[in-house]
Amino acid sequence: MKYDRSKLRKLIEALTHQELHESLDDFTAVRNQFTDGQEKYLRDKIILDYFEKHQEEIDKFLERIKDFNPQAYENYKNTIILIREEITQESIKKLLYILNKKLDDSLFFINSFLLSSKFIEEFVLDKFGLKYKLEDLAIKPVSDEICPLIACSEWCRIKFFEQSSQNESFRSLAEEIKNWQTEVIKYRQEAKLDQIKKFVYQSFNKFKELINEEELRIQIEIEPEVDAQRNTGLPTGLFFLNMNLWIKSKELPLGRFAERVVLKPEQFEQGVEQKSNILRMCLEKEDFLSELIRKIRYSLPDKIKPTIEFFVPLGFYQESLENIDFPRGRKRELLGKEYSIFINSFERYFDQDFREIRDEIYERKKALWVNGGTPDSEIYYIGTKPSESDLEMIEEAKAIAVWSRCLENPLAEGNDIKISEWKNWPQTIHKLRKQRKDLEVTLFWDDLYPKPSQRCRPLNTDVVE
Repeated sequence: MKYDRSKLRKLIEALTHQELHESLDDFTAVRNQFTDGQEKYLRDKIILDYFEKHQEEIDKFLERIKDFNPQAYENYKNTIILIREEITQESIKKLLYILNKKLDDSLFFINSFLLSSKFIEEFVLDKFGLKYKLEDLAIKPVSDEICPLIACSEWCRIKFFEQSSQNESFRSLAEEIKNWQTEVIKYRQEAKLDQIKKFVYQSFNKFKELINEEELRIQIEIEPEVDAQRNTGLPTGLFFLNMNLWIKSKELPLGRFAERVVLKPEQFEQGVEQKSNILRMCLEKEDFLSELIRKIRYSLPDKIKPTIEFFVPLGFYQESLENIDFPRGRKRELLGKEYSIFINSFERYFDQDFREIRDEIYERKKALWVNGGTPDSEIYYIGTKPSESDLEMIEEAKAIAVWSRCLENPLAEGNDIKISEWKNWPQTIHKLRKQRKDLEVTLFWDDLYPKPSQRCRPLNTDVVE
């Protein structure tokens, strides 16, 4: 920050001896240089020299002058400051440090801000992207009294504060951001915090409108762990879970809610039913999955219910993932009755050996979704209790498939499910699951919705045993 020394001198000269003396109450280093009988011009020089060396304190000095002579302050405040420095790298690092304390929440808040504000840009995926995004927002000019970086921090501050009743540490983060704003606002003379707050409030409403217009989807990836320690490439029996929230109009996740959480489903291999649903049982343990989904839902305006897409290895195609239960008051409810749930192929999107298959299927499904009409048998499957070879065929050739896992309760084609109404299968199956307790149906659904990729893969690892 630079200031006009001559204008500051005129401001000092406009103060009475008493007003100047009291304005320096907090600056003993200046007062200690005064002596009895000292000429006024010498005292003025001491003051000017001091604040030229300690420019970070000039705002505090001006505020003290404002307390004792507001008219003189108003007359000179806009002429004293010539240049405000850009937000410093140190300040950016400080905000980054605060946000990294709750990285997943911060990424979701910042992406929500970017989606709803006039600073629409590519979403942030990780802590490295967060650093670059903060730096980018910091150099954007102030417009209409709004500093983009401070506005972004205000969005995060409010969101952390709103969730502080569930997590006390969020209240502390909100307070840290508020203190950061107080320090940083001085670097942006044209920015006004009141105007920034108003802008953020308007952005909240815009976010609500956009989310209500968007097709939201939770994508859950179940990734087999391979033996990297011995470099055998063989599965270890453990799995990683990744969970992202997507909106259809973007090519990157709006938010991450689980990153490489380790699952140990082999611990649940006991009876026949358990062996056929070991993944479901692992996800049910301590309501692990349902709590993550609930967190996503209550992070959205109007508690919108996204659809849920599981990317699972072939061996889990027959699991009853829609029957994952979760606490609802004193009762337990099935996830498939609360949300529309379907599965997709993990290998198709993460195994390079499936790349050609994925590309071929994409062209066929693109033609189907764009042109509409009734699909041919090459791209869909309807059946009951499919064999392992049937499941492999679905994985390698079909875009949509639905089957009953129970011979005693087959799907009635033309009654329960109609080929001509294939676009409505997710809604149809969800409705059937709510109506029929005995329904054991899997929906495989590989549509044109954005899909995950290696670019979106997380880095952290937690364990759920």
